[in-house]
Amino acid sequence: MASTDTGPSNIQAARKPTAAEKKERRAEKLAKHREKVEESIKVLGEYAELRKKIQGDTVNLKEGDGFLTVLEQVNGLHTRVTIPKEQLKDGEVFHMLSEKAVEIVQEKVGGEKHRNPLDLIRGLRAQYVASGDAQEDGASIAEAFNWMAFARDIAQYFKHAPGLSCMLGPMDAAPKVRKQIVRQKKQPLEKLVAAKEVDAVPEEQEEVIRNMYEMMGALDSKESKAANVLQCIINHRSFSQTIENLFALSFLVRDGRVTVTRAENGQGYTVTALGKADMHERKKGKERSQCILSLDMRDWEDYCTRVHPGSCLMSHRPPAYIAGAPRTPHTGERGPESSRARKQKRKAVTEPSTEEELEPTEVEEEEAKAAALARMKGKKKARIQD
Repeated sequence: MASTDTGPSNIQAARKPTAAEKKERRAEKLAKHREKVEESIKVLGEYAELRKKIQGDTVNLKEGDGFLTVLEQVNGLHTRVTIPKEQLKDGEVFHMLSEKAVEIVQEKVGGEKHRNPLDLIRGLRAQYVASGDAQEDGASIAEAFNWMAFARDIAQYFKHAPGLSCMLGPMDAAPKVRKQIVRQKKQPLEKLVAAKEVDAVPEEQEEVIRNMYEMMGALDSKESKAANVLQCIINHRSFSQTIENLFALSFLVRDGRVTVTRAENGQGYTVTALGKADMHERKKGKERSQCILSLDMRDWEDYCTRVHPGSCLMSHRPPAYIAGAPRTPHTGERGPESSRARKQKRKAVTEPSTEEELEPTEVEEEEAKAAALARMKGKKKARIQD
């Protein structure tokens, strides 16, 4: 088999600098910065000396080449300016030198008539206005002054500024037209309809609402209309129903129908039912407050030992049946009851029932179970024969 040699790779992986190289680079940057700072200090010091020379009498600017010597120093120092602070000092020194030059000229002219800015304007009109009366036309007609010729003559005194122009003519693209915002008119609000208060809760409503009414009725049935919080929520046979009772109590507190206060003896809390008048008074000017409770199996077992089952207000409810789930009773609970048995229990609350009335119900349940088992056995046999 022939082997192919691709040769050395031209791609070199980027090598990370070592700690020594990083340290060397930092040292170089620091040295350059120090050089810039030292140079700036020197430039500012030289500007300060020039300022003293111009203001004082150490240099006679009026005789000999003293003025030109200082002007050359200022121009040479201007080439070393790099930062804004140095530019400021350069402008101040040049301004002072200009004022000294004006004083020197005025002293040399003596008693003769001094020139003023108006004389400069008259001279410019005489040179760049080509009409018959240059002064009058230059003052009244703006187009009479030849600005192009004036610009060509003074352009040599300005530094050249490089630039770049890419536009050959006016753009053909039209500006975008801003879209107008059309606001929809607000529809008038319909008449407010107040909800009707419902005293009776039908059986189709949620389980939590039924639990709320049951707890409220149990509190109203007591003479003091109050009970311990554990008596309202604890169910010794079911931890899940204890949680449901706690939810029902929280909703009653939210609606302002009951209050939870500290017991007088300082042990535990008391739940008190409120009437409609008390509910409206407590809602006026009262701020809402919330609290978070944690309740697990260990707490539930501990609370069950602190309250007697007979003193609990909430009754035990049969577990809900879920389609497809096995109908097995929970630990410490009975299995799901038939609808007929639940009706018998409802009757037992309002009318006392005898043992003779309950016996046919249990017999019918046994017969229904036996019939169901027989049907299941018949189906299995039919499948085996098929």
